[in-house]
Amino acid sequence: MIVAAVFRETMRQRDLVSGEGESRSLSGLKSIKMGFLRILLSAGAWLLTCGLTPQAAAYETIPVESPASLTGHVTFTGEPAEPLIFKMKNFPNERYCRKISDGKGNRIVQEVRVDGNGVLQDVVVGIVGIRRGKPFEFKGTDVTAQNCQFLVQGGPSTFTGVVVRDSEIRLLNNDADPKDPELSLGIAHNPHSFEISNFRVRTLFKVPLSFKGQVIKKKVALKQVDSFIKMECDIHDFMEVYFLPVDNPYYAVVDKNGAFKIDGIPPGVYKVYAWHPVLGRVEQEINLAPGQNLENNFQFVNTNGETAR
Repeated sequence: MIVAAVFRETMRQRDLVSGEGESRSLSGLKSIKMGFLRILLSAGAWLLTCGLTPQAAAYETIPVESPASLTGHVTFTGEPAEPLIFKMKNFPNERYCRKISDGKGNRIVQEVRVDGNGVLQDVVVGIVGIRRGKPFEFKGTDVTAQNCQFLVQGGPSTFTGVVVRDSEIRLLNNDADPKDPELSLGIAHNPHSFEISNFRVRTLFKVPLSFKGQVIKKKVALKQVDSFIKMECDIHDFMEVYFLPVDNPYYAVVDKNGAFKIDGIPPGVYKVYAWHPVLGRVEQEINLAPGQNLENNFQFVNTNGETAR
């Protein structure tokens, strides 16, 4: 849209400098500058209107009168995607990394975990747009490399976690092979984090994690809107975890039963989402009355191998 406007303005102003005489040319050049200035100002206003700002307004802690709460479950209907299968012989440190395998030399990565009752795990549920409310004290995100897996720490899911823009993510290597003199000090990993949005994929950071006990701290320097993070190992492809950025305390990661609870919510009308790193995002609108405990469930549906949301 904006590029098209620039093109149209350029073509419109072209005739202003195509006439004869220096005064005509100077006037045309001045008009072109003003034309581009108008476009840039309009573009900025359009981006602000659409909410495409790199940094949301700061969150403010206030007393919440008659707070409401939100509970529910997340389920999945249909056939989940086939798991990813990695032949361990194709990767370094095969003997050590085979601690977790199918017994046939393969590492199985099930990105969509569903039990027999349709309970879906590894989902983040959150409320959009709350800028004032209960305290929001986010102390960073922790990930451990253990048995050639990346494991998100501190929550019910080791596959899915959350981050906050410009906060810290800490990576701990807990892998070493005492039976191999060359690996007794550590199994080397190379965490590579990507920021992924509808518009682009960009590297956040790529760092060596070489020794057991080594901790690396990185800033979550996000630049995109509505993005998420995938972290994988450049050495062992089967190591992966995902993170969703949040900007208020009104979120939860579902437990092993697919259940969630968010409390201390200011009464009001909100959009609430359920996000899975592979299945995507489902949104609903809720209306919370003062003191209400609302139950609101989410369902992801797989139709003909594709997820409908």
